[in-house]
Amino acid sequence: MRILITNDDGIQAPGIRSLVNALKPLGDITVVAPATQQTAKGNAMTYDRELICERYDFDSDVKAYKVYGTPRDCIYAALDVFMDEKPDLVVSGINEGANLSNCCVSSGTIGAATGAYAEGLVAIATSLDFGSEYPYDRFAPYLRDIAAWFVKQPFCHDFILSVNLPNPKDGIVKGVTVGDYGGRQIFLSKYEVENESDGKITLLMKGSGVSMEDIVEDLDHDMYALAQGYIVLTPLDDDVVKKDSLEFLKSYITHR
Repeated sequence: MRILITNDDGIQAPGIRSLVNALKPLGDITVVAPATQQTAKGNAMTYDRELICERYDFDSDVKAYKVYGTPRDCIYAALDVFMDEKPDLVVSGINEGANLSNCCVSSGTIGAATGAYAEGLVAIATSLDFGSEYPYDRFAPYLRDIAAWFVKQPFCHDFILSVNLPNPKDGIVKGVTVGDYGGRQIFLSKYEVENESDGKITLLMKGSGVSMEDIVEDLDHDMYALAQGYIVLTPLDDDVVKKDSLEFLKSYITHR
């Protein structure tokens, strides 16, 4: 099996190293990942400049490239240039911090998987929940089992599989569940004025942390299930239309 691995934390991030090691038993791996941190780049792509790429010394048995662009850039660079054949599986991660509910839209981890999905490929996006430490090696083997299972399913092309791994202090995973949108994930960083002179205003994002709000407290929803120590699987796609408002909007326009 041919496997393409990318992320949004950068090719030197420990999460991608753990992911590569976990998936090696499944097939031949190519890594094409951002050269630098690309958190919250979502589905952004590079159109307005050259896209610089370099070979990267990852492992002797892993062909790897770093891309001075976004996670989605990495997908298209891999498909158009760096891989002779399309991959059988694309996995993005392991992200430092969960990607839940509303944050799926801005996530670079999911943006990479969305690019692969748009090309008709089997795509998995995976993240490890927030914590004081990020023991990727402890939880990465779960991803190997999930990936090996998912790629064999008849529905594997029907959606992006988002996998959020718990990060409990005791290291105990209680099980696997399927989780729907279950609240709001709010980043607490805010822009503040760093400097202002000659009409130029320099802003710097300050503060850190994440707030989970409006949590739906049952195991069928992502935020609560993850907090309870479950691996949460969520099917995603690139259709962002709010279906239940279509008829309302049509009637509003008709009768206005």
